[in-house]
Amino acid sequence: ALSEFFGMNKDKVKAAVVASVDPITELIWAAIQKMAKAMAAQTHHGRGGGKMGGPLKGGKIEEFYQGVSGITGEPDPDLEKGVRNEHCHMPDSRDVFTSSSYGVSTDAESEYNLATKGGEWLGTTMVTLHDGAIIEHVIVTSTANLKPRVETRGPLKEGQVGEDKRVIRMLAFYGVFGNDGKLVSEELSNQDSPLQITVKRARLTRVEVVVLVLYTGPMFVLYNGILRGFGNCGEVEEGIEFGSEAFWARIESVTVATRVAKSKNKFASTIHVLASAIKKLQGISDDEQGTVLYRGLGGLDVHDFVKSRGFTEKAFMSTTKSLKVAMDYSGVKQGKVASVLAMEVSAIDGGAVLTPFSQYPDEVETCWTACCYLENLKGKEQVRVTEFGPVKILAVKINANS
Repeated sequence: ALSEFFGMNKDKVKAAVVASVDPITELIWAAIQKMAKAMAAQTHHGRGGGKMGGPLKGGKIEEFYQGVSGITGEPDPDLEKGVRNEHCHMPDSRDVFTSSSYGVSTDAESEYNLATKGGEWLGTTMVTLHDGAIIEHVIVTSTANLKPRVETRGPLKEGQVGEDKRVIRMLAFYGVFGNDGKLVSEELSNQDSPLQITVKRARLTRVEVVVLVLYTGPMFVLYNGILRGFGNCGEVEEGIEFGSEAFWARIESVTVATRVAKSKNKFASTIHVLASAIKKLQGISDDEQGTVLYRGLGGLDVHDFVKSRGFTEKAFMSTTKSLKVAMDYSGVKQGKVASVLAMEVSAIDGGAVLTPFSQYPDEVETCWTACCYLENLKGKEQVRVTEFGPVKILAVKINANS
């Protein structure tokens, strides 16, 4: 076939070019129509609405300087006790909520018991991750009549209740901690695992490890909802299909704000510990200056953000090094007005890789601490056209809170 190509004369080349014009025109015209439709929708629904997930919004610059204390109040001086009480001894400790990301129904006490005990009494299975790595997962099942108590339920998919599979390790896997919750030794050893080396390099305490593990599971729903001041945490009952209209109706039946108003539980100690742990891990990050991280916005309207001077992202913010992954989370596949934030890492402003602590290690993410400040870099906007429609990529400057 290649020899035929090089054997073409001028007339045949011209005929081939002419024949290709109409199909190329149709492709370009279809892309233009998709883009125009999306841009028109964004202009028309500048205040949120239609298929958009509401406006991209955050706090004032004063909240950047106040940090998490301005939202949650001060933590318990005894951080380990404070974290335990917030999960196990508050009015909402056994109030069931469902994570919309995983479809897992659980409660704060169950999650704390899993993170601190490592699921030692539960069965396990081997799972192959996307990169080919084979890793042991705990099969989380209800043990309501045993101690420690755990009650969770996996999502219903295609009529079958799925197993709640997660990576949950014993605390001994992370290192040897003393009665004070600190590492017995921070000196690196040839016998240390890569995970233990990370814990030592970052000088993490026992409670910081526990809270990192908690955040990578369903509890992020409550922590981030408290920080942002909005979000939903209803329980999806048995028999309701994951992702169905009934599923979303149940998720939205209880707001995080309503839950907090009743329980008075803002997880102040937990959120302060998590902010500390992420800052420590940020300090040992290997990301080079200029590394670009991305965040898909799930159809949120960026109209007001683009016009503004920026805002404080009050919650912990997950990002990825993969533009493709971010575009998958942009909302474009759902027909929404799709946008992605793109931000450069610097020596001071960066995030923490939580994969070594994650209950779902297939999700490779870089997490920024709470109360970072985001500013749109005007004039650096790009648009990528995908098979599902256009995706707007906004370059942003981010200042990590200290």
